[in-house]
Amino acid sequence: MHLTVTKAMKIALVCPVYPPEIVPSAVMQAQLAESLCAKGHHVTVYTTFPSLPQGRVFDGYRRSLWSVLQQGQLRLIRCFSFTIGEKRTRLWRALSHLSFALTSALRLLLEDKPDLIVANMAPVISSPIIVMTAKLLKVPVANNIQDLFPEAVESARMISSGGLAAKIALWIDRITCRMADTTIVLSESFKDALMKTRKVPAEKIEIIRSWVDGSKIKSMSRDNSWRKETEIPLNKFVAMFAGTMGLASGVDVLVDVAAKLRNDGHDDILIVCIGEGLLKPKMVQSVSEQRLNNIVFLPFQPEERLSEVQSTADVFLLPMEKSHAVSSVPSKLITYLAVGRPILAAVDAGSSIAKRVHLANCGLVVPPGDAAEIAKGLIEMKADALKLEKHGSNGRKFFQQYMDMPIALAEFESLSSRMVAGKGCTKTLSDGDVLNTH
Repeated sequence: MHLTVTKAMKIALVCPVYPPEIVPSAVMQAQLAESLCAKGHHVTVYTTFPSLPQGRVFDGYRRSLWSVLQQGQLRLIRCFSFTIGEKRTRLWRALSHLSFALTSALRLLLEDKPDLIVANMAPVISSPIIVMTAKLLKVPVANNIQDLFPEAVESARMISSGGLAAKIALWIDRITCRMADTTIVLSESFKDALMKTRKVPAEKIEIIRSWVDGSKIKSMSRDNSWRKETEIPLNKFVAMFAGTMGLASGVDVLVDVAAKLRNDGHDDILIVCIGEGLLKPKMVQSVSEQRLNNIVFLPFQPEERLSEVQSTADVFLLPMEKSHAVSSVPSKLITYLAVGRPILAAVDAGSSIAKRVHLANCGLVVPPGDAAEIAKGLIEMKADALKLEKHGSNGRKFFQQYMDMPIALAEFESLSSRMVAGKGCTKTLSDGDVLNTH
């Protein structure tokens, strides 16, 4: 038997969302923290006071500069920030990220020095502050990015493509990514982008895909209790969107898809949109004005009912704004794959999403923003039940092989150990050490 001795690490996770918030990023950060603690490491989470998606601090919490809670080997430090609500302006959202970056950075400077900092922060606005704080502390830092900025906001038409703001944002992000000891990205295309546009060396980039806990997501009968409670008829073919309805999501095209399906006589296809976001009020109003009864809206559902909710779908819808899929990989893709239902992705042909759908052979890819093509795709998929079943099964297998939680968490611990070992933190066995056998 070969013994590998790894020092019990002190790891700081800095993330703006954390349970009881139920957005996917919050759930993943909690799973990462709990997994590292279970392996014997000491984790301190720096996060905000919970407020998403309502935009106000949850009942039972009172905002202050800092609030500290010790839970075994997990230390949770909530830091002051301005809250983000659906009706907040872009400037207010930026102030929210910036305020959290400043209060969490200050607390990092006041705490005992960790062995490693993992920053899951908004690029350009707040991640540079945490990376610079790590440099002041002389602690290795992993910059975990979920979207490419400015590319993501350019594709969402929030800033002019190639304009002054985009150039400044790219310059800041280039410095941040090159300053970080490691930058964690979601896909090969993200890695290529960092190497080409930020000039980040390949050896400083690590690919760790987002994940969900596959043991908690099961493929269930379409005729389940949640479907009955929400009164979705069994004779309806359900095309489901589940996630944040933000500017980059491209979800507003689904109203046009519903209108197209109704006008063409395909009333047996029901579009179910679950979630919240900036585009939802406008979509609800448009549906009301057009008197569409083949598209419905529901709020985010409890995590414990995820399997029931998503098993109601016959097909999952994954639209995105044109060009945005090149710079972002939404977490909803993972749960779609995990539940074992086929995917209709309205994304750019060369994007990471399109490549994964083709690689997994789990659905259909159509051009982004094209209501007619999305409607046509739904009609085609509905007509071939055997292919639907096969694509759903393929998606689940792909998830289990590449995106299940244990795989990603093991990759995170391995990366953390390697980064800390680079600081000379591997030593002989003593109290507080973690013993791995293989």
